Amino acid sequence: MYLKELTLTGFRSYRERRFVFERRGAFFHGPNGSGKTNILEAVHHLAFAKSFRTTRSQDVIHWDAPRAEIAALFSDPAGLDSELLLSIDKKKRAAGSTARSSLSSPTCSDIFRWSNSFLRTTG
Repeated sequence: MYLKELTLTGFRSYRERRFVFERRGAFFHGPNGSGKTNILEAVHHLAFAKSFRTTRSQDVIHWDAPRAEIAALFSDPAGLDSELLLSIDKKKRAAGSTARSSLSSPTCSDIFRWSNSFLRTTG
């Protein structure tokens, strides 16, 4: 499975930005302070429901945004896509997340525990 697309809204220095990745990998380059680490932090946030740079989730929210959203589209080797959305609100303590899968007839639902919230993939 690989990360196909990443959309950041109100996350760190990004008001709204969409990144499209190739299956073979990605290379980030740019001047200091241009947001390279913010992309890696967003992916880390999706995987672990927390930042590797701060202990307060609200710190990742852009200064003039009410919330941060990290949307990801993953693709598996068979070409089936799964979508994940993580939303971090300035006023709430826990982050909320949802997931969708393109699997037409899953045999079961997968439930993952993410920090204070639960993520459930549905078919």
